[in-house]
Amino acid sequence: MFQANNPITSKKNEFKFLNGQTEFVEDMFTDGGCGNGEIYNLIQIFDLISISLNKDLLKTELIWYEYGQMISKCYEWTSLIEKKDKEQLPNRSSEDQKFIKKYKPFYYNLNKFMKKNNDIIIKLPTKMYTDIE
Repeated sequence: MFQANNPITSKKNEFKFLNGQTEFVEDMFTDGGCGNGEIYNLIQIFDLISISLNKDLLKTELIWYEYGQMISKCYEWTSLIEKKDKEQLPNRSSEDQKFIKKYKPFYYNLNKFMKKNNDIIIKLPTKMYTDIE
């Protein structure tokens, strides 16, 4: 996941596959997006965890230590998607706008948690996952 989005080998919002194919992050979560849904599923799990983190039902330091690197990368991606969605909202029909406002996106709680706590948790220790070839 991280190798494919390494800032040294790819652009900020670009996901590069081993076969050389590239895909933009915001397109990864559309129907038929890359990765057989693994990244989408991972973000959904972090979104569910974020509900409990927002309510202080889970120990933030423990979750962040184990998954902070992955959560922050997923948040980087979902922030791009959220920004693009907000930019496109005025161009949608009023019916679509009502639907979008009523039903939150799959990353809503994750982004809410990160916006609220990013300054604090970014200073906490976290495991670092690496890939060596």
